[in-house]
Amino acid sequence: MGKVQKHWINDIVIPKMIPYLPKLDAGQPETALKMGGAAAEKGIVTVKGPQMKYLFYGKVMAGKPKKPIDKDLVYTTTHHKLAGPFWDTRLKEDKMEEMEDELFSYIKEIKK
Repeated sequence: MGKVQKHWINDIVIPKMIPYLPKLDAGQPETALKMGGAAAEKGIVTVKGPQMKYLFYGKVMAGKPKKPIDKDLVYTTTHHKLAGPFWDTRLKEDKMEEMEDELFSYIKEIKK
């Protein structure tokens, strides 16, 4: 992965995604997101952790193996006001133009 792609993921997308992540205490899932960004391959950030799937989809998980049921999670917004499911999609809807502008500015700067 090149310099521009690393900048896009680690300096633009991840910092802007953090306010969309559910958070109860320090660390998770922000740490998992940052680790996913550091290990990104082909521009894909994978956020690992047993709780990440149900947090992402916003559904309560039950049974063995755990599967989503038709009950929505209730997210706390104490730490992150925008916390909720599908944080990547909501980030794109809310901030894609701003993020693209930041990336284009970065590209212009490194070309100088």
